[in-house]
Amino acid sequence: MTVSIELVTMIVTVATTLLGLAAGFGWMITRTDARFEMFEQRMDARFEKVEQRMDARFEKFEQRMDARFEKVAVELGEVKIAIARLEGPAPRPLVAR
Repeated sequence: MTVSIELVTMIVTVATTLLGLAAGFGWMITRTDARFEMFEQRMDARFEKVEQRMDARFEKFEQRMDARFEKVAVELGEVKIAIARLEGPAPRPLVAR
């Protein structure tokens, strides 16, 4: 069985073309992954900054709210005492003589 030179050339050309396409696709995927990794690192750094800033703001807000709740608790106690004074002591049942 003899193989013509044209057939050998065609097989080598197809194999080389497929190998080149596979290598190009692999390079493209590697480069894309590297870009996504770089972008993800930048976004993580930004989110970390925002998270730290928001944590600090939330802590300040939490301290203010705690102070307000304490103030409301004190005022509520004062209101309870005032209402008790307005109502007076419980009336005693009348005793027949």
